[in-house]
Amino acid sequence: MKPTVLLGISAMAFSAALLVPPSLIAQQHRDEHGERGARHRYKLVDLGTLGGPISYGSASGDGARLLNDRGEVSSYADTAFPDPFSPDHLLTQAFRWRHGKLIDLGGIDDKFNSLGDSINDRGWVAGIAQTGLTDPSFIFPLMDAVLWRGKKALDLGTLPGGSFSLGIIVNNAGR
Repeated sequence: MKPTVLLGISAMAFSAALLVPPSLIAQQHRDEHGERGARHRYKLVDLGTLGGPISYGSASGDGARLLNDRGEVSSYADTAFPDPFSPDHLLTQAFRWRHGKLIDLGGIDDKFNSLGDSINDRGWVAGIAQTGLTDPSFIFPLMDAVLWRGKKALDLGTLPGGSFSLGIIVNNAGR
């Protein structure tokens, strides 16, 4: 066969392969008994809010772990109270959702905003919380990294000379 004919046949075969639906070539899932054809089952659950109109996703983007292996979720949601630093907005608070209940985690001081940014398999939540102080140069609220173990917020503070810190991720070792 001529090289141009082989090239043409190869191009047609490659094109045909691209037209095959991925579901026909994808590996089938197996159920707990090893049977082929099992499908993952997902359930959409409305977690609710803390009294306001909105619950939020990750503040750090798509890479944050908001759902742990025990089915617990952490993030933040609006409350029904005004934000003391911005009265046109609502106060937001970190939450943990588990066993069908939304738990307000509060913050360093429950009168100020907080948010949960990730959760580990122990149910510990890393995030940030406003301290109640404002930066004198830029007039914005100061925030510290926070780790919630249970409902207790542990203020992780800032590095020496710093005025702001973030708690983004907590691993299963608690670091």
